[in-house]
Amino acid sequence: RIDADAASFGGPVFEGVPGGAELRRARINVRGDSQIILPLEFRLEFSYVPTRLTLDEASLSWRGIQALGTLTFGQFKPPTGLELIDSSWNQIFMEPAAPLQAMLPGTEFGLRAVRPFAHERATWALSMHTGGAGTSEFGNTSLSDASSVAGRLTWLAIDEPGGALLHLGASANVQPRANAELQYRARPESRQAPFVIDTGPIDARRASTIGLETAWIDGPLSLQAEWLVTTVEPAGGSSLRFGGGYALVSWYLTGERRVYDRSNGAFSRLQPLRDFGFGPDGGPGAVELALRLSATDLTDGAVGGGRLLMGSAAVNWSLTTNLHAKLVLMAGRVSDTVNDGRLAAVQARFGVNF
Repeated sequence: RIDADAASFGGPVFEGVPGGAELRRARINVRGDSQIILPLEFRLEFSYVPTRLTLDEASLSWRGIQALGTLTFGQFKPPTGLELIDSSWNQIFMEPAAPLQAMLPGTEFGLRAVRPFAHERATWALSMHTGGAGTSEFGNTSLSDASSVAGRLTWLAIDEPGGALLHLGASANVQPRANAELQYRARPESRQAPFVIDTGPIDARRASTIGLETAWIDGPLSLQAEWLVTTVEPAGGSSLRFGGGYALVSWYLTGERRVYDRSNGAFSRLQPLRDFGFGPDGGPGAVELALRLSATDLTDGAVGGGRLLMGSAAVNWSLTTNLHAKLVLMAGRVSDTVNDGRLAAVQARFGVNF
């Protein structure tokens, strides 16, 4: 998989940020099954992102366990949040919303159980983690191997066959005895942009993040929102609380409907109704319009990490299941930092998955 980006920046916050074109991501994904001793599924996924390699997943999964569903061991994403739970290929915007980048955990090493129930109208997931190998593209930064426990519960409150769908979910990630330096930071939803809000290292005894999520789908229209709050108990001083959230709306002009994966309580890859092509068998592909508003607050007590408000508008064109192009216009404001001010950006992406 290859994603190539181009971006241009403006505003006082981006003074001196050059923009231009870059290889955003080059990823290799290997999956397979083994029938030796136990029926296992293995997955290895690693990426080149600018200046470094990341190990996105290296895991073994055992499916169909009566009480546990699917049991996974290795390095993977903890079961927290909705937008980051699945592949970045399936995300509506080019980059995750800033509060998710800042407060949700990155890829870590651990053991996870995931199981749908209630006739696949609901899912639960529970995992135990410690620091992973290498670095993650997103997520809060722990400067040690502090252990954590993560869990997620989802429910389809409305599930009309071929009609409306309402997803509700909650997740938590807890580091009960961190004794570590934790750091929360985010870019303004562009990989080529610098970090504009940053708590710096915090000497913490424990920390936790709680998230709520919802999504509503009815034909080509979908709404989605998440809210997060992080509490940190520093080694000295009062508790710190950071928070944020986002809301988005998307509409497929060509009539597609977002695909919901009932086994994981998340969204999966879109299939255009008619792949792009010329001639009688060709079509327009899938064309999507989307708007997103996000807010992130990393300032509390003695920690002045800053606040970021972002608004984005996107046009996405999926020519086929494995070929897409995106264009995003963004505007925002940074406050409570040494570099307060407004910002603006336009960025484009061409992605191929083969």
